[in-house]
Amino acid sequence: MNLSEKQKSGLLVVSGLGLGLLALSDVTEPKTDKPKTATRPLRPASKTARVAGEQFIRSLLKYVKVPPIPWCMGGTGDSCFDCSGFGYMAANDLGVEIPRTASGQSKASAPTHEWQAARIPGALVIFERKKDKAIRHVEYSLGNGLNTVASQVKGGVKIYKWGWWNYPKQKKLWNIYYGLLPNFT
Repeated sequence: MNLSEKQKSGLLVVSGLGLGLLALSDVTEPKTDKPKTATRPLRPASKTARVAGEQFIRSLLKYVKVPPIPWCMGGTGDSCFDCSGFGYMAANDLGVEIPRTASGQSKASAPTHEWQAARIPGALVIFERKKDKAIRHVEYSLGNGLNTVASQVKGGVKIYKWGWWNYPKQKKLWNIYYGLLPNFT
C-alpha cells in the first residue's frame, strides 16, 4: 500500500490485540449535497451467540481504513456507516445480534464505570444529549486507552484516544454513560 506523507504520519500501533499497524488519517471525502445511504445483506445472526470482546474489536478494526470509510445517517454498509451501524455490522460479521441504533444498544447494555469500560474491549461509550435526554451517539472501547468511532464530525470511521469527551465544552452538551453488551464476554 502506498501511503502519502500525511498518511504515514498518522500510523498508530495498537498493541495487545495482534493487529499490527493501523493507518489513520484525517483525509475526508468531499462534501456533496446528495445524502449517502448504504446497506449490505446481513448474515444470519444469533441472539444467543457470544464472542470475546477482542473478536468484536478485530471485526470493528477491519473497517478502519485510509481514507476512512465515510459517515452517513443510517449507514450499515462497506461504503458508509453511522455510529451504531458500525458496531452493528461488526457484530453481525461475527454472527452476533445487537440492536441497530445507539439508543437500542444503550438499552441492551449493562451499566459499568468509565475505568472498567476503558479496559474492556467492546465496551460502549454512550452519549445522551443534555437538552432532550436522547441517546444520540455510541462509540466502542478498544480496551487499551483508545476507542473507535464512526462520526460525521470526525470524518468517518477512525480511532481516537480515550476520554476526548471529558473536555468542558463536551460536558456541557452530553451526559456520558458506559455499558457492556450482553453478547460479549
